[in-house]
Amino acid sequence: MKELMRIMWVLLIQYIACSLAGWATSVILLILALLIMWQGIFAWINYRVRKQNCLYSEKDVSPVMYMVLSVPALCFPVLALLMFFGLSIYRVCLIGGETAGDEPSKKHLIAKGAARTPYYIENVGFEEINPASGLEMCGATDIAGNLYGMSNYP
Repeated sequence: MKELMRIMWVLLIQYIACSLAGWATSVILLILALLIMWQGIFAWINYRVRKQNCLYSEKDVSPVMYMVLSVPALCFPVLALLMFFGLSIYRVCLIGGETAGDEPSKKHLIAKGAARTPYYIENVGFEEINPASGLEMCGATDIAGNLYGMSNYP
């Protein structure tokens, strides 16, 4: 129910901001449809993160933050859209317990288990450094895209 109220608040603020800016009704409806999809997707992602990590605590963005951010958003519809998009991404990070700067950025960019190295590459025994290029390996390629033991540079 809280999630539905949050989505309704975002839609209301975006509608008011677009109306105050004098945007056409068709553009307003398009933006509201985009927001419904975006907020719905992130509501589902938040649900999955909480369920997967057994995080049923109240660790979430405060409704007060939505209200405070709504004040400048009323004046600029594009700013409102960007703020609510960013706030959705921030909520996923907050609920999942991810914060920038705690771990190497590689761990933040790869979803847990989504980009696993296939078993046939894991068992080959590649080193962590490509001996030909001297660059760090990510699976069967180094960070420049060279296969193990190869280099694009002479």
